[in-house]
Amino acid sequence: MSFNKFCAKCGKDTSALIKGHCSDCYLGKKELFTIEKPTFSVCKICGKFIFNQKWFPLSETTISEKILAKIKYAPELNSPKPFVEVTQVLNSDVLMYEVLIKVEGFIENVLVSQEKEIVFKIKPTTCDACTKLNANYREAVVQIRAEKSEAKKIYDTAMSMLDKERETNSLAGTSKIIEIPQGYDLWIGDKKAAARIVRAISKMFDMKVTTSKKLIGEDGGRGNFVFRFTFCLKKK
Repeated sequence: MSFNKFCAKCGKDTSALIKGHCSDCYLGKKELFTIEKPTFSVCKICGKFIFNQKWFPLSETTISEKILAKIKYAPELNSPKPFVEVTQVLNSDVLMYEVLIKVEGFIENVLVSQEKEIVFKIKPTTCDACTKLNANYREAVVQIRAEKSEAKKIYDTAMSMLDKERETNSLAGTSKIIEIPQGYDLWIGDKKAAARIVRAISKMFDMKVTTSKKLIGEDGGRGNFVFRFTFCLKKK
């Protein structure tokens, strides 16, 4: 023999009760999850945003990942499943995003869900790497030496490679580009990125590499000398 179950508050006929209440009445003003309104600062030069002291390429996917990391669930919610939908707010004078967050889970084996919507602005700033590059900072200089037409082709290839490097390393950009009759000089912020593109270009265009370095100081008094490298690429 079966008995109908009723919500003790609203009288709704349901078999899914939580502490004697239907899910709507039980939840009431309860929060299944909380989330701090995010603050994102985006570099107006390279377009990356900072989160937990690290810089990431700005995209709706990365914003979703960072929002998910900030969600805090109610202790009574079991097996929570979050869903995040990020949409850029159009027709706005500033860069803004609207975020819909939905969380599903179980309380006493009853499926419950809740949604919240937040809107936040992106604050413009300048990252440390771009600040350095704007001040002509460079750890390496790449010299491209070839006939004018080929030098331009090599230069375009180098810039394309640097763009790829900058996706994960904002300092792997140029602080200055000097065009001379014999080719180009590229002032590059990160010496490791410079060395990688030099190796790749030397193989791609069959070029000879001459490397030199100049002492420019010490690293914060630790006794480590700091050098600036020059990589000269010439046709064999």
